[in-house]
Amino acid sequence: VGQFSVMPLEEGVRVRFLGELQDGSICASFESASTNANVDLRSFDGVEFRQISLPEFNTRGAELVCVRETARGDLWLGTSSGIILVRPSSGTVEFHGKEQGLATHRITVLTDVGEGRIWCGTTSRAYEYNSQRWVLRLMAPDRVNSIVPALGSLWVGTSLGVYRLFKDSWILHREGEGLPVGVHTLKLSPSDQLWAGTSG
Repeated sequence: VGQFSVMPLEEGVRVRFLGELQDGSICASFESASTNANVDLRSFDGVEFRQISLPEFNTRGAELVCVRETARGDLWLGTSSGIILVRPSSGTVEFHGKEQGLATHRITVLTDVGEGRIWCGTTSRAYEYNSQRWVLRLMAPDRVNSIVPALGSLWVGTSLGVYRLFKDSWILHREGEGLPVGVHTLKLSPSDQLWAGTSG
């Protein structure tokens, strides 16, 4: 039987886990009390934390929520009010908000759906990035919790049910398709089965 252990940390530092990176390690944000402190991201491989090399920047007062790393090594950071794109290879940082088509909502999920396409979910919407702007693709009545490309479609899990994007149309799956209300996560298995974690 496994056992939890406490990791030693610097005094006054809070650790926020943001998500999984390309190599399977976990990305964590080490945060101090100062709202103007530079972002400090580290990867955890199950044994120790390792510093992620980044250009210097801060979140401009926003809270970091989630992360998505692309195959090229770019880091998309979802925050409480928008998105930060960090390109470590070139040392550049972009802040995405209203001017790039995003509402100032909390970013709940970021997904690389393939072919360089990035999607994000918020408290009520799903967007796709077209290399210049964020395009609204779905207005949901509740929080978007998960976005997964699977079985030739794109699936969006929300508190109301699962939306499937098929031939440019959205199909809602709910109780009639065997789903309890409240889908918190979607996962594709190695055998290409789509699983949904629900609240009931």
